[in-house]
Amino acid sequence: MTRFNGYTLQKRIALGLKHAVESLPQPPTLTILQIGNHPASSMYVKRKQEFGQTIGCKVNIIHLPEQASQTDAEMAIRKQNDDPAVNGIIVQLPMPEHLSNDLLQLIDPKKDVDGLGKDSPFTPATPLAIMEILDDQKIDIAGKHTVVVGRSALVGGPVTRLMQERGARVTVCHSKSGDLTPFTTQADILIVAVGKPNLVTPAMVKAGSVVVNVGGTLGADGQLHGDVDPEAADKASLFTPVPGGVGPVTVGMLFTNLVAAAKEQTSSVKTTFSG
Repeated sequence: MTRFNGYTLQKRIALGLKHAVESLPQPPTLTILQIGNHPASSMYVKRKQEFGQTIGCKVNIIHLPEQASQTDAEMAIRKQNDDPAVNGIIVQLPMPEHLSNDLLQLIDPKKDVDGLGKDSPFTPATPLAIMEILDDQKIDIAGKHTVVVGRSALVGGPVTRLMQERGARVTVCHSKSGDLTPFTTQADILIVAVGKPNLVTPAMVKAGSVVVNVGGTLGADGQLHGDVDPEAADKASLFTPVPGGVGPVTVGMLFTNLVAAAKEQTSSVKTTFSG
């Protein structure tokens, strides 16, 4: 069994991005809009800020109170859309329940580096991270039976598409699938992104399979707990732990999208001036 270390891959991604940032006329700028004080959100924002600084990017944090209105949040996004110095904008999820996900559709598509708007040219960072991990570990995808548990727009939906594009045979399970065991025990590659700690037990994992443990939930003990029971790692040929697996690589892929956005925007400006 190989227990994947996401921080090792993140460091390699950071090195490449640092060189890419140095080649740009100015450092890319990411704005993170955080609404409320969700403990896990605050932790993720801090990690993104630290990674951005490591590779030479600017990271602006806009923190609105838990009771911020839809109008307050919309105004914050529109202001960042109109700022030419800002290359990427993300809304840190989850948002307070009284706010609508329509906020995500207000982000200028060319700055939507989280890839959650319907017109965004970017793929969300977590699915990209999953593919990066599989490639880094030289996992053959074509022809493999992949089971994706969770069908969210953030992870499940996009990673299903990416796996199918690479020739995998994909089965998607969700909250109404009932007993998951008949599906998960058949998976050559099992990707679980639900946000329910220890949803998948060792008995539900096929021996020798690749297990990508995506969802992380902050427990009462202050620790992150994955969707897959850590003991399932003993049955897997490759296991991504929570924390320290997909998460660090996801941060790297978010900034990969940011650097790509900055390059595209720089190119567009040059074309406008030269035209």
